[in-house]
Amino acid sequence: MAVNTQGGLDEATARKRRWPRFFPPVEQRGGLLDPRDQALLSRSVAFGDPHFGAGTNNLDLVTEQSAGEIHGTLRASDADRDAVSDRLRVAAGEGRITLDELEDRLEGVYAAKTYAELDTLVMDLPQGRLVLPDGQALVLETRSGKITQVGRWVVPERITASVTMGSITIDFTEAVCRHREVHLDATCGSGRIIVIVPRDWIAVVDGLVTGMGHVINKAPGSADMNVTTTLRLSGKLGMGRIKIRYPSR
Repeated sequence: MAVNTQGGLDEATARKRRWPRFFPPVEQRGGLLDPRDQALLSRSVAFGDPHFGAGTNNLDLVTEQSAGEIHGTLRASDADRDAVSDRLRVAAGEGRITLDELEDRLEGVYAAKTYAELDTLVMDLPQGRLVLPDGQALVLETRSGKITQVGRWVVPERITASVTMGSITIDFTEAVCRHREVHLDATCGSGRIIVIVPRDWIAVVDGLVTGMGHVINKAPGSADMNVTTTLRLSGKLGMGRIKIRYPSR
């Protein structure tokens, strides 16, 4: 058995071993790994060899790129797919992707088998929690168009909705809300604003100036309810309609 001057096996013998536990440091081998050594080294890291690196600094040989490649080939779980789908719904709620893009990407999520396939679906979205800074209102405004705020999104304390002849739908059913009260300042000309709240919310019309339009509040709550959030509606209504309701069963 050949032994090098550093007290380990020489390279030819080391390659015959299943695990590269006696590799000399990179700087003593010209700074480059033989391709066969690199392949064996990657397998050692991927399968968690308990003897890997004994007596050496071979962890330095694992590059950031090879670690990322190994991660990308690992199989994704149902929980991983659910987390990515939630992230996509939040992005759609914030207007980062369209509803058509959301539908296409969700199909890709549930067809994905590896982390790499999931990563490609969110690589153009910001990392971390997608929330508005504290105190910043969500502004929804259209003249004759249609705005739909739906899915999983983060609810700020204040929301401004303004519509002239179009429509705005705000659906809180799947939204994430950490506030006891949410204030909706609505300005509605001849259009309509539809608000859908969870069944543990109540809605209170407070300070709304009305013209010839109609306000329909079907979420007033009841005395025996365990209320988590109160939606307070104020603003100005012309000839249009504002309706607040619970989701359909």
